[in-house]
Amino acid sequence: MKTKLIAIAVLVAAVLIPSVAYSNDALARAEEACENYRWLEALNWFEVAAESGDRRAQQIAGLMHLYGDRLYPGIERNTGRAKAWFYRAEAQGSVEAKYLLARLERNPQLDLARLVTALTDETQPR
Repeated sequence: MKTKLIAIAVLVAAVLIPSVAYSNDALARAEEACENYRWLEALNWFEVAAESGDRRAQQIAGLMHLYGDRLYPGIERNTGRAKAWFYRAEAQGSVEAKYLLARLERNPQLDLARLVTALTDETQPR
């Protein structure tokens, strides 16, 4: 009985709390998890914030899926999920997500080391 009441209270709170506040809390939890190298937990929280419409969280979730275990132990590389988050971020005006999608469309097995080099080179002032 007590478990049902807690579940109902959580659902009611989720409906009543504005998504922005929820997104901010999720981002704070994600960043705290990152600081402690708890990558899977961080990804879960970034995805909560991303579902709330946070463009930055959508980009980060996409990158975490794109890089996977190479940078984030415990997270499997999943370009399909990465692209899904990048599409959502692009729809909100993210130039970075648009760039990453274009690169992934040209080369689905994108060499991540080359991508990092390309991103670094393009962001350096000339």
